[in-house]
Amino acid sequence: MIDPKTFLKLFDKIKKAEVIYTGNLNEIFIQAIKQGNYSVVEGVVCKGGKGKDLWMRKIKTNSYIQKLKDTFHSKWTTFK
Repeated sequence: MIDPKTFLKLFDKIKKAEVIYTGNLNEIFIQAIKQGNYSVVEGVVCKGGKGKDLWMRKIKTNSYIQKLKDTFHSKWTTFK
């Protein structure tokens, strides 16, 4: 794997998910995603770090989580 900044430089000409935020992953951004303050339906994948310290985290919107619960009931966590 390569770090996010290098990825964006190397693959700037190909179609990929839009970058909606750059900066530190913090609680304000996490809550904004969950509350639907960005134009995403399901959520986002956050990536950071360099070298051996690369990391990735998914953040789902509250409305998407609710759709999973409504559709799959007690088994909704299988799909999150």
